[in-house]
Amino acid sequence: MAEAEHSFWATLPGILTGVAALITACAAVLALFLARPSGSSGPTTATGASGGTPSVGTGSPTTATREPSDDSRAGTSPGDATNAPSGDGPDGASNIVLEPGDSLDVDKGVAGNDVAGADVRRSCCGLYLEAVRHAIVPSWTNESGCIEALRSRSDDSMLYERFGDAAVCVVTDEDAIAQIRPSLPDEDSDRMAVQFIVLG
Repeated sequence: MAEAEHSFWATLPGILTGVAALITACAAVLALFLARPSGSSGPTTATGASGGTPSVGTGSPTTATREPSDDSRAGTSPGDATNAPSGDGPDGASNIVLEPGDSLDVDKGVAGNDVAGADVRRSCCGLYLEAVRHAIVPSWTNESGCIEALRSRSDDSMLYERFGDAAVCVVTDEDAIAQIRPSLPDEDSDRMAVQFIVLG
């Protein structure tokens, strides 16, 4: 009696080889999406409520400034980002622009590639939350609102679909409580305006 011939892919070694190939392909695609662009400049700094540029980081300062109290959207130079978050931020909030792959250290007001102590990192589809602790909230809140949110939840990322008025409360590596509110990236430049403030 002749045995029926089976395809290699129907055997256990064939199945394992196929699964390994799929895992490798998925890892390669993920690495491409998470890769930081090599052409980006070094870290940039944001201007806070005091109006001065912190003396940290390298690279050219951005035009990020204190958030105005009216509906005008100052804080980024023309062309940097046009999809700013709606509504006003709290007094003392700063703005900074993130390029694809950039990270932001809220404590120092520094953004760019390879930023030590980063609290968030821009990904292909939103923000990866890298602070000590982080929680998404529906809108700007005060320090006690952030503390309550941080006690009740922990989020790993904030996808573009959650952007709008939503913000992220974080506990930074310097044990400060801060809030970050991103906007959708500009369709032409792919730059993302981000408002942030250290609450306490």
